[in-house]
Amino acid sequence: MFDLSLALTDIGNYRKKLLLGFGFTGAVTSMSFIFVVPEIFLVAPILVIIGVTCLGSSFVVLNSFLPLLAGNHPQVHATEASQASPSIPMEELRGSNSVENPGSHHVNGLYAAKQKTDSTALKMSTEISSKGVGIGYIAALFVQLLSILFLYLMSKSKHSSTLAVRMVLFFVGLWWFGFTIPAYLFLRDRPGPPLKSALSKGNRLKTSFAYVAFAWKSLWKTIKIALGLPQVIVFLVAVSISLFPSRRNHHETGLSHSRLF
Repeated sequence: MFDLSLALTDIGNYRKKLLLGFGFTGAVTSMSFIFVVPEIFLVAPILVIIGVTCLGSSFVVLNSFLPLLAGNHPQVHATEASQASPSIPMEELRGSNSVENPGSHHVNGLYAAKQKTDSTALKMSTEISSKGVGIGYIAALFVQLLSILFLYLMSKSKHSSTLAVRMVLFFVGLWWFGFTIPAYLFLRDRPGPPLKSALSKGNRLKTSFAYVAFAWKSLWKTIKIALGLPQVIVFLVAVSISLFPSRRNHHETGLSHSRLF
C-alpha cells in the first residue's frame, strides 16, 4: 500500500488529496478506539490495520513533497537566476574546427551552473528534512510524555485499564487530526504530469483502472530493484524480526497493556 500510494503521488493531481485522505482517515481511526469496549474488541484489529496503513502511507506521500519544496525554494530560484546565461551565438558554434572552441566553454559553464543549482536544491532538501524530522520527534516525545503521565494518573484510579489506553489513542488521533489541518490550509497541490494512458479514456472507471495498473507496475519495478540490493533485503528482514517479539511481550511478561504502552 505504501509503494502504491508513492507511485500515485508522482502523477496527476493526487499528491495533496492522498496526504489529506490518509491523514484524516488515520486520525479518525485512532480516535475511534475510544468506543472499543471489551464487548466489541474484535473491531480493534481492523482499526489497527487501517490506522497503521494510513500512517505509513501519509509518511510516503509527505516525503514526495520534499523535492518539490526544495526545488521551488526562493534560494534555489536565486541560484538559478544568478547562473543564467545568454544563448550561444552562431559565430561560436561555427568555430568548432578551431583548437579552442568557445561554444564548448559555454556548454561547460551551463553544466557547472546546473551542478551548482542541484547542489543548492540538495542542501535545501537536507535542511527542510532535518528540521521536519527534528520537530516531529520533539512533538512525538511531548505527546508520549503526556500519555505516560496520563496513564500513570489513571492507574491510581479505579477505572478500567483499557480506558486509559483508549483515551491516549483518542488524544493521539486528535493531535494527528489537528496538525493535518495546516497541510489542508497552506500546502499547495503540486500536481504532477497526468498519466498518458488515462488521458484517452473518458470513462472514470477505466481511468481509475489505468492509475491502479500504473501503481502496480511501479511497485513491481521497485521490487525488482530492491532484489538487486542485498543490504536493503537484510534491513527489511531485520526489521520484521525485531517487530515480532514486541507482539508477544504482553504474553511473556504478564504486564498490563497500559504498562507496556
